[in-house]
Amino acid sequence: LAENGSKGPDQEKGLQAPAPPPLGAPSPFKRVLDLLELQALTRSVERLAKRQDAAPFLQPVDPVADQCPEYHTLIERAMDLGTVKARLALGTYRDAPAACADVMLTFA
Repeated sequence: LAENGSKGPDQEKGLQAPAPPPLGAPSPFKRVLDLLELQALTRSVERLAKRQDAAPFLQPVDPVADQCPEYHTLIERAMDLGTVKARLALGTYRDAPAACADVMLTFA
């Protein structure tokens, strides 16, 4: 009903506004927001990768070439900026927090 109590033109035609999604259901707008967040994160990862001190974090550690044979014994889940950037490009991450977690893991 309109503010004055009368029916609006859509209500007169029998049209109703769609019901909101149930609580906990993903918003139809969240997907767009996530895309924008992931694009911003991609730019941030690219900026991190361009830093002069980023070289050790750009690609996965090679335990043989990097002379650290125990690396995978000591590091349970390895991560690097190159892998994060590739996963962002492939759309692997379900949301921005998952990508942020991998960026933080890179430096943990």
